[in-house]
Amino acid sequence: KFHIMSYEMSVKLCDQFLERGVNIIIIDEAHYLKSWNSQRSLYLVPVVSQMKRVILLSGTPILQRPSEIYSLLKMIRPDLMVDF
Repeated sequence: KFHIMSYEMSVKLCDQFLERGVNIIIIDEAHYLKSWNSQRSLYLVPVVSQMKRVILLSGTPILQRPSEIYSLLKMIRPDLMVDF
């Protein structure tokens, strides 16, 4: 069973992901989460980083600034990316 939802909807429901046993997530347009202090990132990164499997998809290049890739790496490997 899977659900497709917008970023806006996922921000509203992100607290329920873990409660409902969601442990795999695929995030399309992951570059929308590159800003680690955006509302989307502040809500979703902590929840997604607890998932068992995370797949990030994006066709948009990420620039060479470390701050733009931090939140994406934190979702994939929270153990390595403790703090920016």
